[in-house]
Amino acid sequence: MFSVAISRFRRSRPAVRFLLWGLVMMMSTLVHGDVKRRGEEAEKKNKNPIQVPEVRAVGANFIAGGRVEVELVAVVGTLRRVEFVIRDQPQFGSLSEVRPHPRDNNKAFIIYTHQGKDAPTADHFTYACRVDGGPFSAPGRATLTGQKFDPILKVRSQPMFNRIFAGGQIESKVMVENVGAAAFDGKLNWEAPFFGPPDLQVAPGQKLEFVVAFRPDKAGHYRWELPLQTNQDAESVLQFYGDSIPALTVSPGRMFLKWESETRERSAILTLANGRPDMMDVKLRLPKRLQGGDVVTIKPQGREDVRLWLAATDVAEFSEELVIEAAGVTERVLITAEAQPAQLRLVTPTDKWLNFGSVKQREEVEREFTIANHGGQDLLTTLALRPPFAVEELGQTIRLEPGQERRFLVKLDTRAAGKFDVNLEISGASQKAVIKMEAVVTAVALPGAAKAGPAKPNTVRPSVAEASRPKTETSLERPSVAAVSPQMPKAKAPPVAGGSGNPPPLDRKGLVSAMLAMRGMRVDKLEVNPNLEQVNEIQAHGMTQSSLILSWPQTKVKPASWRVEAASNGMKPEENLIVKFWQPISNWSPAEGGDADKISVNVNALRPGLQYEFRVVGVDQEGKVSEPSPSIMVSTLPAWRVPAWVWRVLVAGALGMVFYILFRVRRGDFEFEHKLGI
Repeated sequence: MFSVAISRFRRSRPAVRFLLWGLVMMMSTLVHGDVKRRGEEAEKKNKNPIQVPEVRAVGANFIAGGRVEVELVAVVGTLRRVEFVIRDQPQFGSLSEVRPHPRDNNKAFIIYTHQGKDAPTADHFTYACRVDGGPFSAPGRATLTGQKFDPILKVRSQPMFNRIFAGGQIESKVMVENVGAAAFDGKLNWEAPFFGPPDLQVAPGQKLEFVVAFRPDKAGHYRWELPLQTNQDAESVLQFYGDSIPALTVSPGRMFLKWESETRERSAILTLANGRPDMMDVKLRLPKRLQGGDVVTIKPQGREDVRLWLAATDVAEFSEELVIEAAGVTERVLITAEAQPAQLRLVTPTDKWLNFGSVKQREEVEREFTIANHGGQDLLTTLALRPPFAVEELGQTIRLEPGQERRFLVKLDTRAAGKFDVNLEISGASQKAVIKMEAVVTAVALPGAAKAGPAKPNTVRPSVAEASRPKTETSLERPSVAAVSPQMPKAKAPPVAGGSGNPPPLDRKGLVSAMLAMRGMRVDKLEVNPNLEQVNEIQAHGMTQSSLILSWPQTKVKPASWRVEAASNGMKPEENLIVKFWQPISNWSPAEGGDADKISVNVNALRPGLQYEFRVVGVDQEGKVSEPSPSIMVSTLPAWRVPAWVWRVLVAGALGMVFYILFRVRRGDFEFEHKLGI
């Protein structure tokens, strides 16, 4: 297109070409002038530029109540001096006049003065700047952080302790730093088993390292915190942790000395264990009356058993503390012992035999014997003797205090002639002493009387009280409660040949004992609620080897709860009577199902093949009970055993099989291959 225009311009007339050429030159001149003018205006602007500076955020630290110099900084693109102005004043202090920096034109100084120690230590102000009267910059923030003139301790390293034995010591280092403005000088209150310097002095900015120790006297885990300063953060708290294992282990921590009937001593075993890898000598500070070793040597990682005892002649109650020392460790063990049980001793006669010899009729003869209590408790004893011998307090309970001796006289009734051989039984404290008594009473002919034949040996029959007394297997066994039978009076019996002819006295105490053993003590009237109805009938069913079901009819007045009681016989030492005790049982629970008008409970945890006696009482909300129901005797099923005929069949079958195999072998039904080794 442009080439076509040029070609047409060349073919045009000269006048036209001249006119066009002049027009082009005029237009180029106009364009050049406009460009030159714009360039001059731009040059003028470059000679006088507009500068808009910026300010930086600054900060400073100060001491409460003091002064601090704050440096103000501006960012500009010229070397001309910058003018600074304060926009917002601080709240808790004052500012001085702005002072220019001696070297840098974009910096200046201002002094901030804090109001006082009680004023807040966090403050700020804002400032701006400009150049040559130009526009101001955006405001910048000057942050002021203060601190009071106090020491501030920071823990840089906490103590570390390894596991040690009790009684030992281990040390560790602690480093603290004072980042405050003042020196620290204070006392440190240590608590065992941690120990360290009593006081601490740290200058401002100083790091101090000191030594602390862990010295436990007992095994266990120990934790403790020691704040170096109050009202400070967790960095100013020393944290201690230590673990101690026992170098010496003592068990048990409390001992009870048991009485041994064979040695007549009260003793126990104390076990000492050495946890250290070296030998250990253990010292035992024995209290008075206690006997045992004073020094025990224990092998490394070993143990020793030490027997401690009271002498057989020491019968009183004992309660003292045993002190054990070893390897810097002190252990204490409380040792107690009850008074020795009552011990029946026959002092005289030593041969346990009283011989009255040959005595004439109606001649008074006496012998004596002495018993003693060698135990530490009161001895309750009774005497049992058949006629014609008699002794004081026969059938009564005789009390002997510890160490007391008692002498008794035995008299022989010589009204009947004959040869007598009777045993005197002395029972007490589950022990028995027997004295054999022998006597021969010869008949004396009276004037005018017929000649009497030779005296026949007297066969003395036991009295009613003697027949009802329970027999014991050995002299040291207690009579069985189940063997007690009521002592009922009998009709007056005829005189026994060779005896005194007088019936035995009525044993009222034996009758009371028998009645209490059959029925038990009555319920106190103060404990009975008369409004509660008594259960009149109890039924038992569903017996197994370990459980059964008790049922009784529902009462009109329903109690708050029911109580099932079981009977057991026991001894009342203060009266020396055998009494049936009714003890509440807890091994019962309500039974499921059953009649709506009956109460049914399951009684569990019973033993197979035993007989039990139960009764039921109702209990109100105040704990009072109804009259007890009549008791019921129930027996559990015996334990199952394999019948004897089963064992017999098994043995017979095994023997038959053996004989059958032997018969087949003898007949040659089996072939055996014998290999001979060369």
